Amino acid sequence: MRSPRCPRCGFSFAWNGRKCEHCPPPSRARQLWEQIGRFEEQVNANKDLTTRQLLLIATGVARQIWEMLPESLQEVVETIERGSTATRKLAPIREFLASASELPFFQVINPILLAARQNSVPNLFRAVATGAVHCRTVVSNRDHPTRELLSFPLPPELEPYRATVARELRHSQGRRCSPALLQRSEADPVRVAYDHLSQEMTDYERLRTSGLATAEAAQCEVARDILIYPEITVTFDAKWRTSTVVAMAQGMYESRDFSAMPILADALQDADCEDPEILEHCRAEKPHYRGCWVIEQILAPDRR
Repeated sequence: MRSPRCPRCGFSFAWNGRKCEHCPPPSRARQLWEQIGRFEEQVNANKDLTTRQLLLIATGVARQIWEMLPESLQEVVETIERGSTATRKLAPIREFLASASELPFFQVINPILLAARQNSVPNLFRAVATGAVHCRTVVSNRDHPTRELLSFPLPPELEPYRATVARELRHSQGRRCSPALLQRSEADPVRVAYDHLSQEMTDYERLRTSGLATAEAAQCEVARDILIYPEITVTFDAKWRTSTVVAMAQGMYESRDFSAMPILADALQDADCEDPEILEHCRAEKPHYRGCWVIEQILAPDRR
């Protein structure tokens, strides 16, 4: 259900659920920043990155495959989210990963662990970007596993020709395209069966490509929640950190349930906060993660 109020100004009279007639439209540069679909470009748009921000982006990305992670690896993600990269806590996880290099999540978590020991932001960025690439591959393979050409269905009238297609493909030296099949007439039922399977494969590969793009767009949402738009500066007044504001922020941080963000905006306004960037971020219908820049400003303004 859409908010009845503009997430920026808080007014309802000019808000139609998508656009506010009261607020000036965002700049073209801001619109482009909010529509970036490439993860590395999204993160790299912010030049003043901190190690904590990058690690929290990495753990937010890892949560795309949360249900696939063993409990021990879920614990390490939560440990890093809480700001602890102590060797004594991460050592058992590294030992586990050393024997789990073939598991699908290895290439997602291992860069985070490597990144946790990096003091260099450029090295950390590369490690996080590597983990993000592997994570979207895992997501894509989970939703659309790799399939062979002959695994796709054929209409009943073409099913008898599957064996012939398979036999001719065996002589194509691993190529999906068989010269012998292509030399057949387009009306040949074997060729028709092959063309049907090829089209099914092409459509499925489009789905896999689309899945990768969707997973990367979700990773960009993580980055936009943690990194403020780079062309603006928000000064968080200490008087806005009332007991109510801090308690709400702490509760959402601990529970990872950010559904009360619009109520947090009301609490901030009660504390005389009228900063449009802060209020819009709280009220916008977007996902939030540990590391949300507003929550960080409330709970840990000096943590790097």
